[in-house]
Amino acid sequence: MLDETKEEKALKDACVGLCHLFGDGIQNDRIQAILDANVVPKLVALLRPTRARAVPISVQSAALQVLGNVACGDDRQTQVVIDSDALPCLRALLASADRSIRKEVCWIVSNITESSHQVQDVLDADILPPLLKLLDNQDAACREDATWVLFNLSSNREPKQIRYLAEKNGVRALCNLLTCSKELDVLWKGCRTVAAVALKGLRNILICGQNEAASDPLGYNRMAALVAEAHGVERIEALTAQMSPR
Repeated sequence: MLDETKEEKALKDACVGLCHLFGDGIQNDRIQAILDANVVPKLVALLRPTRARAVPISVQSAALQVLGNVACGDDRQTQVVIDSDALPCLRALLASADRSIRKEVCWIVSNITESSHQVQDVLDADILPPLLKLLDNQDAACREDATWVLFNLSSNREPKQIRYLAEKNGVRALCNLLTCSKELDVLWKGCRTVAAVALKGLRNILICGQNEAASDPLGYNRMAALVAEAHGVERIEALTAQMSPR
């Protein structure tokens, strides 16, 4: 069904057919049925061009939609996507010239990082730098999902992961997002706007910084300093004022 030698239309139609099998909402039993058919490695192969074969954007997009639905499953099901070597392909596709491809990839990464157990896999695949570059370039198509990725990376409050996020300028990116009043496509975790998601992420980072400062002889909170350097303090104050009931 997903033979790479097939024509573009046949491959795209096969992926669209798989998407229809998911039904409405997240149904882990349907995701498992697709995993049992062992199609994930074949879908990942469709993302990867070779010297002999270029992959049409329409096929990449359709394959990404199936993988994104699989990544909505439980940790064990999402792990199949990771074990099929999808992360290097996703990293490469963040540089795609097609905005819909970049958006699909950010959505999948946000789904994967929903699991605290799989955040490190994403960091090890070096996906954060190109994702932050999209935010630096103000890529509107990717902004919402990329912000969720940063929030998810901060949610563990794991010092090593937070320090890595800070080293890659993730704190600055979140501070810049505090001015984005765009409403979310899907309201989630009590957030209505991109800025609200960024604020939650910064809270996690600041709490982590506060915990580390408690063991520092001088009580230095490096994360708080980074937020201040990125003009985060005044932006947080302005945002909290806007969100407060009047």
